[in-house]
Amino acid sequence: MPLLEYLKIEHLRYVSRRSNEPIDILPHLSLARLTDIVLYDFLGICLHILNHITTAMGCSLSLTARDSSGARLTTQILLDASDTLSKYLKNFDQSQPVTQVALHCGSRKFSFIRTNYRFSEGNLFFKVSFPFGPETLLPTRFHNGELTAFNTLISVFTIGSASFPFVRTLTLHLDVPTLYNSFLSASHFSGVEVLHIQEPALTTILQVKGQEHDPPSESFPFPALKTLRLTKIQEANSIDAARDSPFIHFLNTCRNHGSPIDVLEVYPTGTSPRLGYLRPFDRILDQDMVGMTVKVLSHEGKGREAVCGGGNIQRLFLEY
Repeated sequence: MPLLEYLKIEHLRYVSRRSNEPIDILPHLSLARLTDIVLYDFLGICLHILNHITTAMGCSLSLTARDSSGARLTTQILLDASDTLSKYLKNFDQSQPVTQVALHCGSRKFSFIRTNYRFSEGNLFFKVSFPFGPETLLPTRFHNGELTAFNTLISVFTIGSASFPFVRTLTLHLDVPTLYNSFLSASHFSGVEVLHIQEPALTTILQVKGQEHDPPSESFPFPALKTLRLTKIQEANSIDAARDSPFIHFLNTCRNHGSPIDVLEVYPTGTSPRLGYLRPFDRILDQDMVGMTVKVLSHEGKGREAVCGGGNIQRLFLEY
């Protein structure tokens, strides 16, 4: 009989003593060839399954919790999830260096995706999605313990420079960045070369990572950053307002730390399919960011580009 290599479990039917405690009926299994796990169930059930199997090194995991209302969540389940997912993440890391990380830090959901690219076997992944977040845990039926446990849980995914030296592409989706200050302050982005982020989050990133207690080497979070992919740029009514915008401040900070951005990628918005809303920025980019390439991309990846200086960006924004 061939050994199991792929395991997918969804909506597991189970018998429980209490609503969130499955009876321990699963045997402990050692599956030496198992390289791919997909789970979709309540978080406590997913953990119960993961804790009863031993997989191959570098096993991919895709876990989606069903606890959208948070009704089944307890402090202990969140803490158990921290321990279990930490073990699986370490197991995953022992295969190939991770090169891409995507984080969605929402007020009512959190997701974490790390990807390894293995040329001979395709790409491996570690995906975790929680349909709950800080604001889900705020109703009166939850106590501070759940919020603390949630922070402990997401700290498992902290991008430490010692553990993730090969991460080159980072996607950050931060609905309410300030809800994740502790998570962001513990993260290190020293090797990231490509950052995809919404403009409002840039201010929070710089504030969190520029605390007085940070050593000088860590006061600027992106020393290797070359490409900034920017969405949700806020409109400016004047050049003075544009000069105070988060993304101009971020570009200046990169330059002042000796790490000027090589490529700025911007996208039209749903309400502004053309780039008139960026006109107040064009003169600033031409004058202060000479040599930086600005790419105007559609969501399909097509577009035009120009190098800052000599009025090139003014013409680009007028023509696009």
